[in-house]
Amino acid sequence: MIRMRSTTALLTAGAIVLCSTATVSPTSARGAGTARHLSAPAVVQKYFRILNAGMQGGDFSAMKSVYASDGILTQSNPLGETKVSRGLTQITAFYEAAYTKFKGGHWTQDSSRQLSPTVVLNYEFAGDASFKVPGRCAHIFMIKNGKIKSLDWMTFYSGQK
Repeated sequence: MIRMRSTTALLTAGAIVLCSTATVSPTSARGAGTARHLSAPAVVQKYFRILNAGMQGGDFSAMKSVYASDGILTQSNPLGETKVSRGLTQITAFYEAAYTKFKGGHWTQDSSRQLSPTVVLNYEFAGDASFKVPGRCAHIFMIKNGKIKSLDWMTFYSGQK
């Protein structure tokens, strides 16, 4: 009988703790200052809108709306060269250099798969009107708090002009 009472008391105490935690946590999670974030696929879509607009006019300042301030961009090309850009300043400089080299370029989504709540794999056709055959790229996005924490961008076929 003593065991039964102590077990009942523990279960009751546990239930009280769970109930009080359940009622306090969601309220505090919804408290002031909690921002809603875009889903990973929505961040990817926004990224490509910004990338394509930037490739037309050279302004990549909106990248700060999709990249984390400490984001990392790793870009590899078919020649086996890899460039790593860390932080918004280096990342923006990367896109500005791409604009200088590939002005007017455009990325068209071929397919996209959300591999987890925070990881999106995207394949694209890339190029401009002068390309006979578009290039091929893949992007692997890691999203954290509605921003790109890391982006691995592989160009595996550079296309034909």
